[in-house]
Amino acid sequence: MADYDFYTLFDSLEFQDFARDMVQIREGITFESFARGTDLGIDGRYVLKDGSVIIFQAKSIRNTSGKILDIAKKERKKLDKLSGMGIRIFRYILVFSDALGVIKKSQIMKLFSPYILDTSDIITGPDLNNYLSNMSEKYHSVEEKYFKLWIQNTKTLKKTLYEVVHSPLIDISKSKLEEAIEKAQIFVETEVYEEAKKKLEYSRTLIISGDPGVGKTTLANQLALYYYAKFGFHSFIYARSVDDLYVSEHIDAKKVIVFDDFWGDTDFNTIGNGKKTRALVSFIEHIQKRKDCILLITTREYILEQGLKKNEEFRKLAETLKLNCRIDQYSREDKLRIYYGHLKYTSLTWEQVNVLSGIGYEVIYSSNYNPRVIEMFLETINPAMLPDRCKEEFLQHLDCPMDFWERIFEELSQEAKAIYLLMAIMPLPVELKVLEKCYYTILKENDKSLEWKGFPEVIIELEKTVIRTDSYNEENSALYVITFQNPSAKDYIQEKIRENQEKYCDFLLDSCSYFSQCIEFLQIMAEVEDKGAWYQRGMSKAILLVDSDSIVFYDRYKNLLQNNREISRFLHTFRTEHKGREQKFGRLQQLFLLYDRRKCSNLKNYFKKTFYAFVHLIDQFPEAVHSEDLEIFSETAVHMIEMEICTDTRWLLNVYMDGLMRNRMELHGGAFETYYSGEWDKYIISNSDKVSAYLEKLYDAEICLAAVKNDAEIFDDWLMECEEAYIHFKLKIPQTFQVKIEKYRYWLTEENKDEYKEETYEENSKEQSKWILSDIKEDFENEYLDGVLPLEVDDLDEWFQLREIPVQIKDIMIAEELADNEYWTSYMWEEEALEFLVGFIGWNGELPLDITEASSAVVKYISDSCTVSEDVLENLFNKLALSGNNTGIFSYEELEQMCPELLRWDDKLIRDMEKIHVLVHKKNWYYLSNCLLALSFHLCNLHELDAETLGKYFSCILLEGKEKVEGQENLQELIRVGKEWLKHKKLKDEFIF
Repeated sequence: MADYDFYTLFDSLEFQDFARDMVQIREGITFESFARGTDLGIDGRYVLKDGSVIIFQAKSIRNTSGKILDIAKKERKKLDKLSGMGIRIFRYILVFSDALGVIKKSQIMKLFSPYILDTSDIITGPDLNNYLSNMSEKYHSVEEKYFKLWIQNTKTLKKTLYEVVHSPLIDISKSKLEEAIEKAQIFVETEVYEEAKKKLEYSRTLIISGDPGVGKTTLANQLALYYYAKFGFHSFIYARSVDDLYVSEHIDAKKVIVFDDFWGDTDFNTIGNGKKTRALVSFIEHIQKRKDCILLITTREYILEQGLKKNEEFRKLAETLKLNCRIDQYSREDKLRIYYGHLKYTSLTWEQVNVLSGIGYEVIYSSNYNPRVIEMFLETINPAMLPDRCKEEFLQHLDCPMDFWERIFEELSQEAKAIYLLMAIMPLPVELKVLEKCYYTILKENDKSLEWKGFPEVIIELEKTVIRTDSYNEENSALYVITFQNPSAKDYIQEKIRENQEKYCDFLLDSCSYFSQCIEFLQIMAEVEDKGAWYQRGMSKAILLVDSDSIVFYDRYKNLLQNNREISRFLHTFRTEHKGREQKFGRLQQLFLLYDRRKCSNLKNYFKKTFYAFVHLIDQFPEAVHSEDLEIFSETAVHMIEMEICTDTRWLLNVYMDGLMRNRMELHGGAFETYYSGEWDKYIISNSDKVSAYLEKLYDAEICLAAVKNDAEIFDDWLMECEEAYIHFKLKIPQTFQVKIEKYRYWLTEENKDEYKEETYEENSKEQSKWILSDIKEDFENEYLDGVLPLEVDDLDEWFQLREIPVQIKDIMIAEELADNEYWTSYMWEEEALEFLVGFIGWNGELPLDITEASSAVVKYISDSCTVSEDVLENLFNKLALSGNNTGIFSYEELEQMCPELLRWDDKLIRDMEKIHVLVHKKNWYYLSNCLLALSFHLCNLHELDAETLGKYFSCILLEGKEKVEGQENLQELIRVGKEWLKHKKLKDEFIF
C-alpha cells in the first residue's frame, strides 16, 4: 500500500494542486481554480446545473494540535460569508495532508454542517494513500504527474549498478544518485524540464547545453531520476568519459546515464576532434536502436558550438538531440521557486533565511540571476554572520560574482594572498605538506613583504572563504589535501594573474619547485598574447624540473584511494584535469603541447632535439609507452608540425599508427585525420592491407570470445564496432573474416530472451497550475518559515481532548494549586512545552509545587532520559538559552559549534532530547520547548549554596556586585550566568525570577 507523507513531500501550493487532481478524478468533475490569497476559501469550484456549487479546499498541515480546528473555524467563516453573498453551496470537500483521529474528524464534520454532507468529503492523507493503492489505475495519471511521489520509492530500485560496474564508477554514480534524490525535494519543474522530457521520449538521448551555472547538471540528474524511478530503470550511471559509457553499456539491465560536462576536460583547440567524439557518436547511434538506455549529456554552450564546427558527423546528430538551457527561459515564478529552494537546502540560521527570503523579488529581477551564483554565495555564509549583513553581501555578490572574489581577496592577509596565488599554479587537490613546503620557500624569498605567519594559521583564514581541506586514510596516519571550495575561485585568481603580470609572475616563478607548477603557470600565460619573457622563463624552468617529484595527488595515491574506497570523495572535490600521465613520456608531451615558437624561440633547438629523440623512442619501443600517452600523441605531433619543429608528417603518422597497433589499441587518426586529411588518406591507401589485417586481428578475438561465452548482446556490440571501423577506413571486411563471423554466430545458442516492451511515455494532458509570485512568496514565508515557530495553545481543554491525554495526567496539570505557579504554567502556553510536561508527569508522577524541587526533578528527568551528565547538559542549555539569539531557533551547525565535543561525531543527544520534547526539530532548525528547562539547571545550582553564599549571589546580581567574591570561581560563574538570565527577554516579560 502507498505510504506517502504528503505534508513532507509537498509544499502547500503543490499539495493543493495534487489534492485537486485527486478529487477531480474521484468525483469525475473539473474544478475551476482561482488565484491564491483572494480565493475566499475556494481552492476549486464546480458549478452544478441549478447554479449551486461544490467547493474544494486543501490544507497542508500536521495533525499535532488544535491548529487544525483553528484553521477550520476560519474556513467556516469564509463559507458563511459566501452564503451571505448569495452563493448557494451544495457541498464542501475538505482535504488534509495528514491523518485525523475519529474525534477530530467528527468535530470538523460538526463544525462545517450543513456544508459537508458526509465524512467521506473530509479526505485525509491515509485516504489519499488508499486511493493510490486500491484504485491505482484510476489515479495513475495523477501519480505520474507528481514526480515527488515516485522519487520517494527510488531507494528500493538500487539493484544492478553496484554489483556490475567497476569501483570508481560505482562510487561516483551512487553519490550522484543520492544527491539527485535529495535535490528532487526542491527541484522546480520548469518549461525547459517539460520540453526535455518530450524530447527524450523519442530520441532516448539529450544533449543539454548552456552557460555555466544555469542548471544543466541539475536538469540532467533530475531527468535521469525521472526515468530511473518512474519507469523502473535498474541503474543510474554517472559517466565521466566515453570509456565509462561503454563500460556501462555492458550492464544487462535498463539504465539511465548522465555524461556530465563532455569536452569539459578537453583543450579548446582540439574540441570535436579524434576518438572521443567519434566514439560518442557511435555510442549514441547504437543506443538509439535499443530500448534499454537513456543518455543525458551536458556541455557548456560555447564548447558545444566549437566542437560542432569541427565535426560534421557529430553536428548532424546533435542538431536533433540538442536542448539549450538558458536563464531567460525561466519564468519569474520559476526563478523565485528556485531561489527559495536554495534557501531550503542550506544550513543557514532561521533569521538569515528569514531576511534573505525578503529580497526574493530583487534576486529574480537581477540581470545576473544565476542558480550557481546563488548557491555559491549561500555556501559562504556562516552562522555568525548577521542577517542584514547576509542580505547586503548577497545583493553585492549578485551584481558581480567576480567582485565578490575580489573583495574576499583584498580582505585576506598578505600571507593568505600568497597561498591563494600559489594554489593557482598547483595541480589540485594538492597535499598539505607540499603546499606548506612551497609556502615557507616563498616566505624566505619574500621576507621583506611577508610576515613569518604560521602555515596552519593562514590555512584557517583561507578555509573560511576560498579553500577546503580533506583528509584521506593513509596507513597509520591521515593524509590532508587542499583544493578550492568553488571553481570560480580559481577562475578569478588566474585572471587576476593575467591582468597583473608585473606584480605576480616573478613571485609565482620563484615559487615553482615542481614540474606540475610550471605547467599550470604556462597554461595561465598561454592565453596572454604578449609578455613572452615570463612564458620563456616558465618553459625553461619546466625543462629543468622535468625529472622532479610528482605532486599530482591522484598519480601518487591512486592505489590508496581505490583500496580505501575513498575515490568517490576525491571525485567530488574540485580537481585539475591533466593530459598524459605524470611520467617521462607524459611530461614531455605536456611540454611539447605548450611550446610556442613566438614566445620561446631560443628553445627551438632543445625542443627539436628532444622531440626527435622522443619519437624515435616510441618508434623503437612502442610497447613501453602507456596508452594514455599514445592517445594524445597525434595532438602533440600536429602541434610540433605547426611550430615547425618537425615537418615529416608521414613519418610521425606511421609512428603513431604503429604504436596503436603494437599496443593493441583502437585505430583512429586523431589530430592527423582532422588537420592533415590528405596525408591521412594517403596513409590508408598505402597501408590498406596492414590496417585490414590489424582490424581483423583486433575484432576476431573479441567476437569469438563473445560467441564462446554465448553472450549475444556483446557479440552484436563488437560486430557493430568492427563494421563501423572497416567503414571508417573505407575498407571491406575480408571474405575469410566474414566466414569466421558467420561461424561464430552459429555458435550462439538460441535462447528465449525477454523483449522489452515499447515504452510509451504519455504526455500528461493536464496543464500545471500557474502560480503567481505573491503565492510563492506567501507560501514560503507562512508555511516554511512561520511553520517552524512554536504553536500557541489557546484552549487547553480542547488540546487535552485532541491529544487524548489520560485523565490522571490532565487532572495533575489543571490542579487549582498550580494556577499561580509561574514555573509550571509557563509550560502550558505552547504545544511543544505541553508535550514535554505530559512526558515528565508520566515519569515523575506529579508536578512539585516548590520551584527548587520542580527544577531538580526536571533536571534529573532530562539527564536520565539523555544519559548525559547534568554539568554537560547545563553547559549546552545555557548556550542555547543565553546565546543572544532573539528567536531561540538554531540550525544544526549552530548547535555543533556550541558543543562540538558532544555533537560533531554523534547526534544521539539531539535525538534523545527530541524524543522527550526538550528540543523541538522543525524543517532545518531546532529550539528549546521552554527556556525554563535551561533555567532549571541554574536553579539547582543555587539550591546547593549555603545561605551566606546565596546572599552574596543575589547581592551581586541585583545590587551590581557590591559583595566581593574573589577566589570563588564557581560562584563567579553562577553570578555571571545569573546576570545573563536577568537580561533574558522572555523571563522579564513572563516570569518573575
